[in-house]
Amino acid sequence: MSFFSKNSDLTAENRLPGNESGKISLRIKLLRLLIAIGSGVLLAMAFPPLNLSALAFVAFVPNMILAMSYIRKRELFLLGYLQGVFWGLFSFWWLREINYAIPFMLSAILGLWFGVFMLFVRLAHRGIWLSMDAELAPYEERKKYIPSWYRELFFAIVTASFFPCLEYIRIQMFPWNFIGVSQYKALPLIQIAEYTGIYGITYLIMLVNAVFASTIIQVRSSINNGKRCNLYAAMIVLVILGNVILFGTLRMRMKNIVNQLDCQTVNFGVVQGDISQRRHADQRMAEEALVTYAELSKKLLNEHPEVDIVIWPETAVPYPYFGAHDISKKYRYQLSELITRYRKKFLIGSLDFYFNRATKEYELTNAALLFDIYGRNVSKYEKIHRVPFGEFIPFRKFLPDWVIKTIDMGRDLRAGTVYDPMQLRDYVRAGMAVCYESIFASLCRRERQLGANIFVAISNDAWYPTSSEPEQHIANAVFRMVENGISALRIGNNGGTVLINYNGEIVKSLLPSPIDRGQAYGVISAEVPKKTAEMTFYTKFGDVFLGILFIISLIGIGFCSHKELKFKKIRSFGD
Repeated sequence: MSFFSKNSDLTAENRLPGNESGKISLRIKLLRLLIAIGSGVLLAMAFPPLNLSALAFVAFVPNMILAMSYIRKRELFLLGYLQGVFWGLFSFWWLREINYAIPFMLSAILGLWFGVFMLFVRLAHRGIWLSMDAELAPYEERKKYIPSWYRELFFAIVTASFFPCLEYIRIQMFPWNFIGVSQYKALPLIQIAEYTGIYGITYLIMLVNAVFASTIIQVRSSINNGKRCNLYAAMIVLVILGNVILFGTLRMRMKNIVNQLDCQTVNFGVVQGDISQRRHADQRMAEEALVTYAELSKKLLNEHPEVDIVIWPETAVPYPYFGAHDISKKYRYQLSELITRYRKKFLIGSLDFYFNRATKEYELTNAALLFDIYGRNVSKYEKIHRVPFGEFIPFRKFLPDWVIKTIDMGRDLRAGTVYDPMQLRDYVRAGMAVCYESIFASLCRRERQLGANIFVAISNDAWYPTSSEPEQHIANAVFRMVENGISALRIGNNGGTVLINYNGEIVKSLLPSPIDRGQAYGVISAEVPKKTAEMTFYTKFGDVFLGILFIISLIGIGFCSHKELKFKKIRSFGD
């Protein structure tokens, strides 16, 4: 049984000498496979490091056209799967810096969502695009069918609604690189995220893809039968896209005016030690990190006495601050000396301990510790969203030893539970995020609801010293600022130390470019509103737009399934 063709196997007639139909059929199959793979590569090119963001608006078009061409379901699923696999392989290629097997294993899973989406496109095409008369017509007649514009528009709306729903399911496993993230530099376009969240950007991208695909099908059909095709649906979608961009442009100008009122300047002293990844640091490596950050902090404070608070990145020194080890004791002494000498607050990323009353044991946490000018630890935030397979091993007892040895840090860190913005100074309440937590919309939204008027994200991307991961990290975090309407300061160990404003724009960088890496220190000044600005629609109500998309998708599935059953009954009666 062939997996690729509409007909099962080549017939005996096709296998006769001189008959070229088998070769043509094979070429068509190979061409379809290349189209699917190319679609995945195009989509990956829309993300960092290439950032060819416009490609996202057409990357699904080739596969969608195939889905509307009566290919068998199994082949269609395979074509969608291949698109997802190659998108995942190239956009997550940075994971090779941990282990070369990881991007291959991950992409093999991510492809499933794309395969399901292609099957849905086929269902929507049969159920919405085609009328019952067209569905019952011979295949050659269906190829010439041109739907009314409202059928085409309804098809595009339902198809575009389904993909963000799939993304929501997918991010429960791996919350990175929504399709909308590819537009992180298109600032006017992404301003709708303060109402729709990141799902609104993904929806627009898929809406344009669906309309482009259907328009190409229409043009092809009009050529076949000499009829004039309508372009109303395409025009409506382009008008929607234009209005979104216009709204975003005006909204950015308005926010720039509003956010200049009643603000105070806060001078953040940031230190980027450029310490290599030290998952299993020994005493010498830990001491080197401590000396590096202490010396850079001294230089910073000697040159910039105007600094209000000094911030070190996530686990700047790879030993617990409150530990009993000699390095931990030296850690406490060095930091206390800095604070006493310069009378400055310090916010540091460090491993810390939590006493579990149930087990009567201490558990390690990944924390941010705030010290006042007297050296007292006045506030602590414990990382809530741990990195799977990096900071804890899900289903540890079911995994083979080689997997655990490859990625295990030798411990399962405890997850924090408390959302509580830190009071950095008068009128400055910082919502905290440790490393990849800044990509979680729910965490940033909750901190904003609790009164945060700036985000502070401490990170350490030294795991990925040469790849595009740091830029992708920033790209994913940008949308949290737009969604919640406030700025964020991000501090990295070896790069990505930047200030992102409420529009999602990277307005300041410690190094000349946000993607530059190296050792550095300096001052990043941020304008922080004294009064907490009015919360955005997204902050107040969350993923309402996503709920609407789920409803539209369910209506579309119900409508198409009902029509499919009705068609089967008619066909059965005819037989």
